[in-house]
Amino acid sequence: GPAVATIANILLSYKGETNKVVGAGYPTKVKAVLDSDAVRPALLHRTVMGVIMSALELTSKNKKIFWVGKIDSYKISDIEDLYWLSEGNTSKIKSKRLLKEFKNWDDYVSIAEASKDRDMARAIKIVTSYDHLDEALAQIRKLTVKDERSADVILSTAHRSKGLEFDYVSLEEDFPDPLDPEMSESSRDDEINLLYVAATRAKICLAVNSIIIGMMRDYERRR
Repeated sequence: GPAVATIANILLSYKGETNKVVGAGYPTKVKAVLDSDAVRPALLHRTVMGVIMSALELTSKNKKIFWVGKIDSYKISDIEDLYWLSEGNTSKIKSKRLLKEFKNWDDYVSIAEASKDRDMARAIKIVTSYDHLDEALAQIRKLTVKDERSADVILSTAHRSKGLEFDYVSLEEDFPDPLDPEMSESSRDDEINLLYVAATRAKICLAVNSIIIGMMRDYERRR
């Protein structure tokens, strides 16, 4: 639709594109936050860990979730293994690789801090935010549905959403900022491409994240 096409054209302008996308579809809306009555909104994340964090929040509210690409592809078992590592209960860890790479939880944390690995940092945040994470993950599995139409919320990474469409889309806050001066040109191109894919999944309403809002403001300043 026209409103989403406007966002698409702003993103494309950062790649030097001068031809405009024409929004000839449904008269879409762009907002900062989706309305509470949005039916089956799709929450699109940049990272798998971001998806899991949303899933934990949603299931605490008893929301049924449909996972694009199925739940098993979102490393739920890896998070569960990390939880048992943090508890010192290595007998419940299923991944032999985890036990080979890390002596214990403190070792995992120190390596995460030294490497500044964002996924590891998010995993640590998840594990340390829940006293009974094993029960929360079991609740996620319980509230996972196989039929998209029976879900309350759809969860996906931006990569997995490619080629799909949803009535209501919310872009979540784990996307890196393409305007970051320290980002390499190739990474900037990749991130803009991914934001373009994510933003153009919406058929009725798109809720943009702070990254796109910042790019919109920068675009207006440059005009």
